[in-house]
This record gives sequence, structure tokens and C-alpha cells, in this order.
Amino acid sequence: MLWGQLGMVSVLLHLLALRRTRRLLTYLILRKPSDPAGIDQAMAYAQRIRKLAWKASRHLPFDASCLHQSLLIWWSLRRRGLGAELRIGVDNREEFLAHAWVELEGRLVNESPEVTEKYRPFDRIP
Repeated sequence: MLWGQLGMVSVLLHLLALRRTRRLLTYLILRKPSDPAGIDQAMAYAQRIRKLAWKASRHLPFDASCLHQSLLIWWSLRRRGLGAELRIGVDNREEFLAHAWVELEGRLVNESPEVTEKYRPFDRIP
């Protein structure tokens, strides 16, 4: 199922670009109360989704980049009622690089802690 959703996210990104894709995915989230699970249970669920998204990305006939996977993880967590945040950051120290990841309650879901040292999220750039 996640394989198909990752393909859908990839097609939407190709057709609509990021802003409109994120808006559409937000619209598709059923409005339901937050998951009453604690942060540890929420992170365990987030890690399962991360692993499934990574595995699904290996079986698509096209490149499912960090943005594709992060959008899928973000959307999956939001559908569960969890307050996940999609982060997109830049690193322009040597060459311009961009990267996407997901945070849940300030914890990184699909990245190592070093990502916040290398990439500055757009919403945190002074």
C-alpha cells in the first residue's frame, strides 16, 4: 500500500510541484483528533513508516528522493493525527544542496541528528 502511495506522491510532485502537492495532501487528511499515544509510541510508528517508505522507494521505476519519502512519511503521520512537520533545508557552504526530512515533536524521524547541523530549514533561516 505504501508503495502505491509513494508513487502517487511522486506523480503529484511531478505534476503540481511542492506547494500544491502539500496542499492537496493536507486536504486529503481526514479530520480526526490527535492520536492519544505517547511520544514513544508515536516515534515507533513513525520509524515503521520510515522503513516502509525507504523499502518502497527501492522498488519504484524512478528515483524517490528524500522529498518524496519525507512527504509520504509526513502525510502518513498526519493522517494518524500526529503533529509531524515537513522540513526542507539548504546547505550552501560549498555548493547549493537541499534536503527534506520529517520531525515529530522536535525529534527527527527519517534522518540522523547531523542533518540539522548541515542543513538549515527554510522556516529557520534568519
